[in-house]
Amino acid sequence: MQELSDKIIDYLLHLIEIPSYTYPDGPNKAIDYINETITKEGISTTMIESGGLKNLVVELGLGTPTIVVNTHLDIVPESEQSKCSGYVKDGKVYGRGAADAKGAAAAMIALIINIAKNESSLTKKAIFEFVSDEEVSGENGTGAIVSKYPADWCIFGEPMDGNRICYGSKAIFSQKLTFHGISGHGSRPWEGKNAVLCAAKFITNLTSHKLFDYELLGKEATTVTPSIIQGGTKINQIPELCELKVDVRRPATVSEEEVLSAIEDAMKDIDCKINREITSRVPPVYTDPDSELVQRLVKETEKVVGEKPTLYIATGSSDAVFYAPTGAQVVEFGPRGKNWHGPEEYVEIQGLLDWYTIIFHLFIGS
Repeated sequence: MQELSDKIIDYLLHLIEIPSYTYPDGPNKAIDYINETITKEGISTTMIESGGLKNLVVELGLGTPTIVVNTHLDIVPESEQSKCSGYVKDGKVYGRGAADAKGAAAAMIALIINIAKNESSLTKKAIFEFVSDEEVSGENGTGAIVSKYPADWCIFGEPMDGNRICYGSKAIFSQKLTFHGISGHGSRPWEGKNAVLCAAKFITNLTSHKLFDYELLGKEATTVTPSIIQGGTKINQIPELCELKVDVRRPATVSEEEVLSAIEDAMKDIDCKINREITSRVPPVYTDPDSELVQRLVKETEKVVGEKPTLYIATGSSDAVFYAPTGAQVVEFGPRGKNWHGPEEYVEIQGLLDWYTIIFHLFIGS
């Protein structure tokens, strides 16, 4: 196990050193490193380019189910507290991308090499995908290859904060609203109609709507976040226009129609014209917690880690949105880590080994 641990850490430190937040060169260099490492072992790979970005796929074995294991090599920019210079300390690997999601990539390299050596024992079809576009849109990453590699089960190597498995994520259903008031002099507010005040009243109505009461309904409730507001041109002029952008996240159990109804409720007593448009629409992801994939992962995780994992729905989104509409069973499940996108990002070394073992047993059997 020590030799395996050393190899995975070495792969990961090499990947962290590549500043793969600069598109397309950064992610492409990370993909090239992985490709060279795998092909040196005599294993065939397939490179697929989209929008100038490289994606790498490795296929092993035959049979059913077909299982995709996917991770991304693009990262968010480094910071003073989390740089593209990895180091090992107290059983953890630190550095930008260590958890999100180069840790999974390093473990996948080891998985591919070792599964290839045991391919005669492989009764399932294994597809490993390394993609270059997840942090931006995913369209030139998983979105560009999903139709070429259909699957029954999909595991996305997003980092886990503890012993957890994510069986779903909320849809994004963001809106832009433009409030039309009547201009006038700021010293005589009764002569005009203040578009900023109209927007403020709408925000109060919307955020107090029962659909968005996450304190009562819990973290898996639909959430609404007024995030950008722009209005007015001069301090002494009643603003004629105000633009508001609202981030909405809904679970699969809540429909778009319910969200739109809540927005319309919030607009009812606003005394100005309001134009509304949808600015972002990303579907929800949901796999039944009793599905074969989730239950198999629960069983293997409990066996390796020593306790059952917590099942949850994520508040954010991932590349799972590309495979979920195909009918595949989809989960986010990666090595344990913390602080991704933040300072002192790290992945646990034991988390890397546990994840490797769980996925290996999924393919080869314990």
